[in-house]
Amino acid sequence: AVGGAERVVSLLAQHLDRTRFVPLVACLNEPGVLATSLEASGVRVIALRKRGALDVRVLWRLIRLIRQERIEVVHTHLWGANLWGRLAAWWTRRPVIATEHNIDDWKPRGYFAIDRWLARHTAKLITVSDQVGAFYQGRGIPAALCQTIHNGIETGTLPAPSRSTLYDTLGWPDHTPVVAAISRLVEAKNLGLFLEVMAEV
Repeated sequence: AVGGAERVVSLLAQHLDRTRFVPLVACLNEPGVLATSLEASGVRVIALRKRGALDVRVLWRLIRLIRQERIEVVHTHLWGANLWGRLAAWWTRRPVIATEHNIDDWKPRGYFAIDRWLARHTAKLITVSDQVGAFYQGRGIPAALCQTIHNGIETGTLPAPSRSTLYDTLGWPDHTPVVAAISRLVEAKNLGLFLEVMAEV
C-alpha cells in the first residue's frame, strides 16, 4: 500500500545528496508499487519478505544486510520498521534515526514500553508534526530526542493552472474562498469532523 510514509521514504531516497550518501531501501515485506520508480532513479530496493507480525527471521536478515552492505546509518519509518530496524541497528551498533508519522493511539501499552526502550538506542526521533511529537513525549519519549520535520512534496511535478482557470473548470465564481482537506479516505484522517466544521463555516 502507498501512504504518506511510503512516499516520504521514496522521495528521500531519490533526493539524498549522492555525493554524500548511497541510499538503499529495505522493505520488510514485498517491494510495493514505488519500487519501480526507485530502481529507475538508481536506488536499490531489497525485499525481506517478512511473514506475519512475529517473523523474527526478518531481524537476522536485516542484521546480515547491514553488515554485508556496510550500512552506516539506519533510518526507519512506522511501527514495524521502527521495531525491527532499530533492533538490527542496536545489534550491529549502527546509529539509527526513526520516524513517527502518526498519532498511534491504536498501540497497546506494551508497545510504548518497547518504544521507550528503543528510544535509548535511537540517535534522533523524527516526527512529521508537533502533534505527533507531543503524543510520543506524552508516552515517555524524551523531548530532547524528538525533532519535527514536516513531510515534503515535489511541487515541480504538480500542474499549476491559474486560479481563474481552476475556478472556471469547477464552475465557481472568482474569489470564492476555498478550504480543502487532502488525505486518504480512512477513519484516522477524521474527515467527518472536517465536514461538520465546514458545514458550520
